[in-house]
Amino acid sequence: MNSKKNIVIKLGTTSIIKNDNLNEEFIDSLAANIKTLKDLGINTLIVTSGAVQLGANELNLKTRPTNLKSLQVASSLGQIELINSYKNIFHKHGLKVGQVLMSKNVLEDRSQFVNTTEALNELINQDIIPVINENDIVATEELKFGDNDRLSAIVAIITKADRLIIVTDQEGLFNSDPAFSNEARKIDYIEYDSEELISLARIALLVVPSGPPPDYPGNRHQSNRTSHRWSKPLERCQLHHSFGPKDRQIHAHVHGQN
Repeated sequence: MNSKKNIVIKLGTTSIIKNDNLNEEFIDSLAANIKTLKDLGINTLIVTSGAVQLGANELNLKTRPTNLKSLQVASSLGQIELINSYKNIFHKHGLKVGQVLMSKNVLEDRSQFVNTTEALNELINQDIIPVINENDIVATEELKFGDNDRLSAIVAIITKADRLIIVTDQEGLFNSDPAFSNEARKIDYIEYDSEELISLARIALLVVPSGPPPDYPGNRHQSNRTSHRWSKPLERCQLHHSFGPKDRQIHAHVHGQN
């Protein structure tokens, strides 16, 4: 049984894609930090985005696909470049990575949950860093996680992670999405388990710490019921939001400097 601490690092598309291409400089810096953590006895799991953009590049698309089938084709192509880049860059730092593609079925099917948990733990036990993404090629609208924030929370739960670090280009928590609202306001302080936080989580369809699932219609309602059912185990995991010079931020979060 592995007694080391586990941390999950979630990387969004805007974190690892720069000018529509993979930001290899950032991934190299990330690998160096993970090597330092490994030497300190800390296991790292990565939840990564970026496959769709890389696939869109290979398809010579000027914009990101929007319909499900086109997204699946782009993701299928992009996953190859993405995992190979991780493999080659991490290898320079003496690290091994393994690709893990997950579907939302892992939450509903007991055998899938057990098998996924055991597979992730075995990768960790063999000093292999899981690089995790959603299995877009088999997903339907009903079976998609919706975003990798939620996927990273599930990974943190099933690996009993001590910390979940979400790396983003947004400089904090907002009361609405600043990408779509000019009135979005940054929240400087919010109480854990407060009504304000629960309300925001309901709107975002994120995993919430407590309270009843929101009454959204259709599949979104069912999706959030799933999130609610899995919310309690996440309470033991520290959640960190990383913005800015990401390599230093990750190091600071792990060592309690932020």
